[in-house]
Amino acid sequence: MLEKEQLAKESQESNKRLTRLVLTHLPSPYLKGSPLAQEALRNTLNETYGTEAYLELVHKFKDSSENQRLLEMAINENDNNMGKTAISLLLNQGGKEIILKELYSKDEKRIYPTLTSLKGIGNNESIAILEEITFNSKLPINVRKEAASAIGGSYSGEDRVLELLKEDKLPTKLIASAVSGVSRAWRRNIRSEAASYLDNSKDEDNPLPSMSELMAMEGSGEKGLVVFKNNCAVCHQVGSTGMDFGPKLSEIGSKLSKEAQFISIIHPDAGISFGYEGYLIHMKDGSTLGGIISSQTETDIDLKLPGGSTMAIKTSDMSSMKQIENSMMPTGLEKSMSTQELVDLVAYLMSLKKAS
Repeated sequence: MLEKEQLAKESQESNKRLTRLVLTHLPSPYLKGSPLAQEALRNTLNETYGTEAYLELVHKFKDSSENQRLLEMAINENDNNMGKTAISLLLNQGGKEIILKELYSKDEKRIYPTLTSLKGIGNNESIAILEEITFNSKLPINVRKEAASAIGGSYSGEDRVLELLKEDKLPTKLIASAVSGVSRAWRRNIRSEAASYLDNSKDEDNPLPSMSELMAMEGSGEKGLVVFKNNCAVCHQVGSTGMDFGPKLSEIGSKLSKEAQFISIIHPDAGISFGYEGYLIHMKDGSTLGGIISSQTETDIDLKLPGGSTMAIKTSDMSSMKQIENSMMPTGLEKSMSTQELVDLVAYLMSLKKAS
C-alpha cells in the first residue's frame, strides 16, 4: 500500500515537472486560445509561487493578474535576487500604482522592505518612485530618508544622487542619507564627490578632516575597542559587551562599508534602522518619556530606554505619542573624541565581521 502511494506521488510530481517544461516552451500567443493551457499555467503558478520557476513563467507570459503576488514576493524576498526580480517584473507589467499604494500606506513593516526591493533596480521608473517618496514632505521623515538612501543603490541611481546634490535639490536633512546610499559605489569618484557635500566640521576651532582624509587614515582596532566601551557601549552591544538599546553591532563590519561607518557616526540621522525609531510619549501626569518601542498592543506599550532598561506603559495613561524625526543616537558624538580615536573606532567596527 505504501509503495503504491509512493509511486502515485512520484507520478504526480513527474506530471507537474512535465507541465512546467511544456509551459516553458509553449509560445505565448498559443496561451490565449487554449483554456486548457491557461488552466495549466494557473495551477503551475500556484504550485511554484515563491520560486525562480514562478518568476520565469510570469516573465514569459506577462501575466498582470499576478501583480499583487509579485508585490508580496518582492516584500518577503526584499534582501535577495528573487525580490529584485519580482519588483522588476511588477514594474514591467504596469504595477507602479500598487507599489506607490504600498509606499503611501502607514504600514512601515511593508514600506521598508518595498523600498529595499526597489533599491538596485536602477531603471527610470524605480528611481522616479524613490524620488517621489523622498521629496514628499507629508511622509514620515524616516521613510523619506530610507528612500533617499535607496536612490543610490544602482549605477544610474548613483549618477542621479550626484545630480540632485549638484543641483541643490535635496533638503538638508536628507543629504546625509543620500550620500550614505552611494557609500558602497565601486566608482571611487562617486563616493568622494558625494561625500564632499557633507558638513564634516567638528567645530570651528577643531575641524574634522574631509571624508577622503578620514578614509586614508590608519586606525587601531584594539584602541577602537576602548573607544567603543567608553562612548558606544551604553547603547550598543557587541556580543555580550554593552547595553541592548540600539542596533546590535556584532556583524556591522559585514553590513556597512568603511565610509558608511563614518557617516553613521558623524550623521546618525542619515539612516535609522527599522524597529529602532525613537518615540516621545507624553503622559497624562505631565511627564514625558523617550525611547524605542519594543512591543505594543492596544492597551500596553513596552518602551526601551537608553541604557537598556524597559518601562511598561498603559496606553490609558498616555495623552499622546509622536515618532521622533531624529535618531536616538546623539549628533556630535565625534566631538567627544579625537580624530584618531574616531578612526580607531571605525577600524574596530570594521573588524566585526559575520562568521563565515
